[in-house]
Amino acid sequence: MNRRQQEEEWTRDGGATSIKGPKALMWSPNKWDSCGGTCKESIYAILTSGDRSPYIVASRLRLPNAGEGLRITIMNIRCARPNDLMNMQHCNLLCLPENYQMKYYFYHGLSWPQLSYVAEDEKNKIVGYVLAKMEEDSEDDPHGHITSLAVKRSHRRLGLAQKLMDQASRSMVECFNAKYVSLHVRKSNRAALNLYTNTLKFTISEIEPKYYADGEDAYAMKRDLIVFAIENSICPADSSAFVGSRSTEDKKKMIEDKKE
Repeated sequence: MNRRQQEEEWTRDGGATSIKGPKALMWSPNKWDSCGGTCKESIYAILTSGDRSPYIVASRLRLPNAGEGLRITIMNIRCARPNDLMNMQHCNLLCLPENYQMKYYFYHGLSWPQLSYVAEDEKNKIVGYVLAKMEEDSEDDPHGHITSLAVKRSHRRLGLAQKLMDQASRSMVECFNAKYVSLHVRKSNRAALNLYTNTLKFTISEIEPKYYADGEDAYAMKRDLIVFAIENSICPADSSAFVGSRSTEDKKKMIEDKKE
């Protein structure tokens, strides 16, 4: 099956719409370069109706003495299930210094089953995850929180972290009318700060001194999900309540225009 046939097959199966870029496999040689100029990677994502999967990840590799090769793999991003939690914890232990007991994963999965996602490869092995929840603060607007995000080193620089975060954010809006999502990140974690600030449009709300167990400070960051919903034509659980706290008729009209 060639790449065009593969793309068309997924489109027929899922009634898919592209979440990024036109409906064609496109190469962006200047966007990713993880091999010091010898490897060019690009990603093409199809967003299907329902559980919003699968994703076709395409990599064009310049192999030494072998000319150009093309590798297409199919990644799946889906809601986490109870039987994924052990593998999510294993991924966390491999990737991050901030680790959690299994009961904390169960707490997230049982309380907010819509919000945590995993990325799995062609062999159904979990290569990344996002663990998310809603904050239970009755005095504030509804908002979510990203507890943990990790992608295994072997599958980084393919855009998976961004897609996991976008899926969790989308579900927060669609299911719980979340106005924003928050997270904490180490001040020294430049790669994560670049993802959150430049790609996902988080802003720093405050610095929390000695937030981490080793004494390092954390940036507390927030992402505006009203803007995210408007930009991505996401229908919130309750449109009137979703924009009500802003008292901004222009934003309300933008959401209605997106629906039409």
